[in-house]
Amino acid sequence: MVNVKALEMWNMSISMLVGKSPKIRYKCGKCRRYNSTRISLQAVKSGNPYVVCAYCGTVNNTKLELT
Repeated sequence: MVNVKALEMWNMSISMLVGKSPKIRYKCGKCRRYNSTRISLQAVKSGNPYVVCAYCGTVNNTKLELT
């Protein structure tokens, strides 16, 4: 597992009503390619805000927290 190199996202989105995060655009910590995805808010609440790179398959830690 690696940490993302860059991360961009809105702080609010209508997708949060159905339990998904706003769209996250991130740079993979291994291959350094940009990806975009949404993750479940439950994963963020439980402390598992991880995303998988679509290009190299590496698990990336986003370090997102709900406040």
